[in-house]
Amino acid sequence: MVYFRISEQEFTELCDLREARGARSLSELARTAVYAMMQPHTGMAAGPLAGAIKEELSERLEGVERCLTEMNHHLKTLTKSQAAQEVYRGSI
Repeated sequence: MVYFRISEQEFTELCDLREARGARSLSELARTAVYAMMQPHTGMAAGPLAGAIKEELSERLEGVERCLTEMNHHLKTLTKSQAAQEVYRGSI
């Protein structure tokens, strides 16, 4: 696992780039970029494992995407619920 900090502006820009590139998640975008940078040095682009690596990455990315989608759904539900409670409290 790799962690790094980014500003809110950088996060917004990465989200825009993710959408423009058609990546399913920021993790996919980051992995794709890192993998692309590694290829000239490792020779993996033409190696026999390239297809297997891409398939495994694709499967993992789909799992991450499912988790992120579910988390987004729950976050939106919580946000709507909290907003509704604030409206209700304001009307009392």
